[in-house]
Amino acid sequence: MELDDKTTPNKNNIFKIHGVSAVIYGSLWIVFGRILYYAISFITTSLITHALEPSDYGIILQFSFLLDIGTTLSLLSVDTALVRQVAFYNGKGDFHKIQVALRSSLLTTIPFSLGVVALYILNARNAASFFLNNGDLADLIILISAAIPFNAITYILLSFMSGFKDFKSVTLINTVSTLANRSLLTYAVLFKLGYYSWALTVVIATLAYIAIAVAVLIRKRNDYHLTYSTTIAFNEVKREALGLLKFGITLFSMNIARVLAVWSDNIIFPAIATLSFLSIVGLAKSINGMINNLIYMISAVFLPYLSEVYASHRREGVSYTTLKITKISFFLYTPLFFFLAPLAQDFIAFYAGMKYLESAWILVPLLFISAVHIPSYSIWSKSEIAAKRPVMPTKEALTSQLSYIISSILLIPSLGTLGFILSSVISILPFWLYFYRKSHRDCIMTIDFIAMFKSIIAGLISTSILYLSRLVGGIYIT
Repeated sequence: MELDDKTTPNKNNIFKIHGVSAVIYGSLWIVFGRILYYAISFITTSLITHALEPSDYGIILQFSFLLDIGTTLSLLSVDTALVRQVAFYNGKGDFHKIQVALRSSLLTTIPFSLGVVALYILNARNAASFFLNNGDLADLIILISAAIPFNAITYILLSFMSGFKDFKSVTLINTVSTLANRSLLTYAVLFKLGYYSWALTVVIATLAYIAIAVAVLIRKRNDYHLTYSTTIAFNEVKREALGLLKFGITLFSMNIARVLAVWSDNIIFPAIATLSFLSIVGLAKSINGMINNLIYMISAVFLPYLSEVYASHRREGVSYTTLKITKISFFLYTPLFFFLAPLAQDFIAFYAGMKYLESAWILVPLLFISAVHIPSYSIWSKSEIAAKRPVMPTKEALTSQLSYIISSILLIPSLGTLGFILSSVISILPFWLYFYRKSHRDCIMTIDFIAMFKSIIAGLISTSILYLSRLVGGIYIT
C-alpha cells in the first residue's frame, strides 16, 4: 500500500514543509548568543574578581547557584517538555492546544516555584550557614528566593518561543538580560555597595528578564497564535499539565544523571586516587566539555524541528530527517575534534600552565571519543524526546553514568590515567550503540555511517597535516 504525500518521508516533502533554513538560522543565533555571553561574562568577571577577595566572590557564585537550583526545582524540566509539545502542536496546526500547553506549563511551574520559595524561607538560616558560611546572612537567602518564580516563569516563556523555533528572540532576550545582570552586579561591586545590594541586583535583573520576555511575547502574539478571546476549559488545562509534568519529571531524571556526571569525580576520585589526579582529569574534562556543551546548545534547535516532523510524518519522517542531519553534523564537528587533538598540549599550557601538561594526554583520547560520539548523540536525544520517548535517553544517561562510576572504582586505582580513559570508553560507546540500535529498530533515529567514516578520514588527514606542520615549521599557540 502506498503512503500519501503527507506521510511519505521524502526530501522534497519534509524539508519543504518544515524548512531546514530555520534550523541553520537558529543555530547561527545560538552561536552568536554564546559568543556574546562569554564576552560579557569574561569582561565583567575580570572586573569583579579584581575588586573582591576570593571569599566575597564566592558569595556571588553562591547567589547564582541558589537561583539556578531553585529554578531547576521549580521547573522539573517542564520547560523542555513544553518546547516539544508546542512544536508538535504547531506541526499539526492545532493552535488551540498550543495555548493550552502554555497555560498548563504555568499552572505547574508557578505553584512549584512558590513551594521552593517557602522552602528557602523556612530554611534560610541553615542555608546561609551552609552555602554562605554565615547564618546571619539568612536575609540574603530570602532575598534571592524572591527571584525564583520570576526566573522560572521566564524560562517557560522562552521555551514557548523556542517551540516556534524563534531562537533569535530567545537569544536577544538572554543577551540583554545577561548584560543587565552583569552590569548591575559589576556596578554594585565596584562601588562597594555590599552583600545586600549584590543580592538585590540579582532580583532586579530577574525582573528585567521576565519583563523583556513578556514584552516580546505580547508584541509577537500573532506569530505565536496567542489570542485573548479563546475559551479554554480548566479540565483541559489540567490534563495537559499532568502530561507535561509526567514528561518533564522523566527528563528531570536524565538531568540528574548529567549533574551526577559532573560531580561524580569529585565524590569518588579522592577516595580511589589523589586530589592531584582529580585536578588533572578535571581540567581535561572541562576543556572537552566546553566543546561538547557548545554542540549540545546548537543541537537544541533540532528539538522543535524534529517535533514538527514527528507531528506530520511520524517516526519514519524523524528517522529520515536524522539521517540527513547526522550527515551534516559529522562533517561539521568530527574534523574539529580531530583537528584540536594535536593542539592539546598548547591548550593546556595556555589555559592552565605547564604544570598541568599531563592533562593533554587525557584530553586527546577524550577528543577522539567525542568525535565519534557527540555529533550523533546530540541528535539522538532530541529525536527520542521529539517522539515523546524521554525514557530512552534517561535510561542511557543513568546506565552510562553508573557504568562509569563502577569502572572507575575498579580500574583507576590500578591503572591510573589509562583506567580513566578505559572507564570513559566503556561507559559511553557500548551503551550509546545499544540504545541507538533500539531507536533505529523503532524508526526513531538513523545515523549516516558513511558520512561518519568519511568525516573521520577527513579528521585524520587534518590531524596529520597539522602534526607534520608542527614538526617541520612549528605551529604553536603558546
